[in-house]
Amino acid sequence: MKRLTLLLASLMLAGLAQAQFLYKEGQHYAPLPVPVPTVDASKVEVAEVFAYGCIHCYHFEPLLAEWKKTLPAEAVFVSVPAVFGREDMMLQAQAFYTAEALGVMEKTHPAMFAVIHEQKQQLDSEQSLADLFKSAAGVDPAEFSKVFNSFGIASRARQSMNRMRDYRVTGTPTVIINGKWVINGRNLSGQAEVLKVADFLIARETQALRAKAAADKALSAIPAGEAAPEAVSE
Repeated sequence: MKRLTLLLASLMLAGLAQAQFLYKEGQHYAPLPVPVPTVDASKVEVAEVFAYGCIHCYHFEPLLAEWKKTLPAEAVFVSVPAVFGREDMMLQAQAFYTAEALGVMEKTHPAMFAVIHEQKQQLDSEQSLADLFKSAAGVDPAEFSKVFNSFGIASRARQSMNRMRDYRVTGTPTVIINGKWVINGRNLSGQAEVLKVADFLIARETQALRAKAAADKALSAIPAGEAAPEAVSE
């Protein structure tokens, strides 16, 4: 078992070393000037800023859905609906968080993309969104309106807008790793390669997370009153 663990660790390090030559900071990904706090500091956060009206986000969805199944246990995925100061985007952001609150995201999320990009209809009013929630997930319009117009949902939509600004997002979809790294899709061959860069950054951040956890565990094992051992220089 120990040998297998060492082998897997060696393979991961070899993959990281190879990716390091393929993907370069400043070209394929860039650091945020000010790191953005993540939802869970014990996990490596993968955030996607998206917009329902974005055709690139629509095409990205199937790839993203399959890729999310491959994320390591240390990673967590969050979706951030973009709001570029437009009323329809704010309404759609509220709809996103309403779906989350009502537990119908799996039904309404793909339905919203389909209505806009396949049926060529606009979702730019509370009524049009209430109709979609009823047809796609059987949500009573009165219940939808109650949650949609609640203080909590409005607050989350505003937080989403603020977070998007902190990420310095200018277009969608944009993928941010651990509140630190923004992937530059313009210098990549396509959306599939965006996910390869994400894999590389997730592996790197996961490695750092594990190293920190090991160091914290070692420090906690030191009896109170004893100094931590100093590193020996050769």
